[in-house]
Amino acid sequence: MNPQLKEILNYQGKEFAMDCDPLNQYLSKMNSPIHFIPNIKYNERGYLGKWAVLKNGLHLIDFIGVLENRNEIFLDNLFPDKQTVFAEWFTGEIILTQGKLLALKSKYSLAVYEKDLHLDFINGRLIRTYIVENTRDSISGFFDNLQYGGGKVRLMWK
Repeated sequence: MNPQLKEILNYQGKEFAMDCDPLNQYLSKMNSPIHFIPNIKYNERGYLGKWAVLKNGLHLIDFIGVLENRNEIFLDNLFPDKQTVFAEWFTGEIILTQGKLLALKSKYSLAVYEKDLHLDFINGRLIRTYIVENTRDSISGFFDNLQYGGGKVRLMWK
């Protein structure tokens, strides 16, 4: 699997890449789901979204996707007459990594950074934030117990 382009989240004036795909919850609830196609090998979802936390709510602020007929679709096609869309459908956690890279399981995934900023949402509303500080001790057991494709862990600290 190739590394995938990540959704972008603007939070407190900074942009973060995120592994979470909040739009997927919306698309999966549609009566007639939209089918996107991978437009490049680094985007198997077939779309990219840009998000922002505005007034403690998660908003989709930009979007581009590629439909089965190869036509591009934008935010105003998906949500007519909207410049931003409050993601009331999204309930879940978004984790934003911060700091230096501490460990890497493979070239394309399972990287651990110094800190993880957790943002918890219910119906699009930010209800809680907290930070998890990752240390050498806290991550050594994580990779030992992980059943993911084998391979060795590269620890990045001295």
